[in-house]
Amino acid sequence: VDRCGDMASPEGWRLAVENHLPWLDVAATLGCSAIRANIGGEGATSPEAALETAKESFARLAIEGGKRGVTLLIENHWGLSTDPAAIVAVVEAVDSPWLGTLPDFGNFPDDIRYDGLAQIAPYARAVHAKFYDFAPDGTHPRVDIARCVRILRESGYQGSWGIEYEGEGDDHEGVLRSRAMLEALLGGHGP
Repeated sequence: VDRCGDMASPEGWRLAVENHLPWLDVAATLGCSAIRANIGGEGATSPEAALETAKESFARLAIEGGKRGVTLLIENHWGLSTDPAAIVAVVEAVDSPWLGTLPDFGNFPDDIRYDGLAQIAPYARAVHAKFYDFAPDGTHPRVDIARCVRILRESGYQGSWGIEYEGEGDDHEGVLRSRAMLEALLGGHGP
């Protein structure tokens, strides 16, 4: 559960919005352009009511983000955000320049990974290029990284590419290998 509260909770969303305000203030003070805020809704008894609540929560938070010059990003992470249609529904309902998505290559289940990324990619403001382990030949067997990059590029994405390495072994080496693969896929333009 998100420490700030559940943005999709019909009972607790107002407190969740209030709890996010200090994060917006800190981001603005530090000169950060965006923060991630989770939708929530894990275990919701009524996903429909939770989704409507999330729309209200993010609408209010986007207004506050706009006042501070900080964009809110929804990552495909847990709860309602495991459904790409729910993420799109929130972003489209709020319809604010202060709300976008943060696609993560590794967070959708395998059976919807690429379709889910394609659905949220048009709203992307940043990307988590998630890597796990590399095969001996240098490929990445768990996620088709090239396909993920292509999906984001075809959607028109031209922003930053953050690397998350969650594989075994030396983290530093994993990040370096991840960066090399990502740079090659981006045509040497770097993440």
